[in-house]
Amino acid sequence: MFQNPSQPFYGIIGFKQEDQILWKGYGPDNKNLPTLETQYRIASVTKTFIGSAFSKLAEQGFDLNTTVDKLLPSFTHPHAHQITVQHLLCHRSGLAAFITDDRSEPFHERPRSLEWLIDQASALPLQFAPGTNSVYSPPGYILLGAILEEHTKQSCAQWLTQNIFSPFDLHNTVFYPQGIMDENREQYPSLPKTHCWKEGKILPLQSARDFSTSHASGAIISTAQDLLNWAETLIIRQIAVNPKALSTMLHDYGQGFGYGICIGESKKHPAYYHFGGTSGISSVLICCPALKASLCILSHVQDYPTRKLAKEIWPQVAFHLLNFAD
Repeated sequence: MFQNPSQPFYGIIGFKQEDQILWKGYGPDNKNLPTLETQYRIASVTKTFIGSAFSKLAEQGFDLNTTVDKLLPSFTHPHAHQITVQHLLCHRSGLAAFITDDRSEPFHERPRSLEWLIDQASALPLQFAPGTNSVYSPPGYILLGAILEEHTKQSCAQWLTQNIFSPFDLHNTVFYPQGIMDENREQYPSLPKTHCWKEGKILPLQSARDFSTSHASGAIISTAQDLLNWAETLIIRQIAVNPKALSTMLHDYGQGFGYGICIGESKKHPAYYHFGGTSGISSVLICCPALKASLCILSHVQDYPTRKLAKEIWPQVAFHLLNFAD
């Protein structure tokens, strides 16, 4: 049902509208093509689960306006007393990104402990005063992972499995913040080999990222089937968190950022999405509740223009296949 992309693509494209799922796997040949149950690292689409985790905690009385210094003493940033959990969730903390050109490779290629990551976040400069602007900041989500573990006295893997993955039948979804992709494949053998997109070609990826550096910012492994079901469960059926908490999660706090999710429009209807991209990974998850429809694109090709591909596919599947009109 999907037209072939104009450029070569390795991965899977899946679309769900109510009980109907349309999908197609792409690869270098017609053998061993990915399916709905092929596991992929999903990079920053992980944040949709972390945002939901804190929305569920808020249902139970957790105050999202609590400042980080009261929850995570090891975060010694001079402005920790001004940065709240909500600031971290909607990218309003002011914290700069981890990665700079002069240390990106050493940072990513070694195993890093959560304690080391917190130390690095503690030394980051502020781009603006907390709460006064919105700029995407992955370090905030690593801090959220640490806060989740400190508050619940469980690892992120344990808490997410018990409270989200298992209850909502996401059986092929795991939080796994360790190892490079080749090592991950020993544990999860369906993970495809990684590639990179360069000058219009798909080439083998040489560098190896250790996913301990992602933690709650991007360490989840999942499938197209699970992610399409997750979008339906969270946003369309509204059963992962209660409607009041979901409304707070999906509010635009600035620059289109909610709690672990981005807010946009699809033919004047609200649409919710997140993109992911890092070493050997490109991912997209989009959901429009008015259409009761979701789109998932997963690929282990670094720098592949999945956002462009999503913009080409989404109107086609959402409006032409469904004959949707206002």
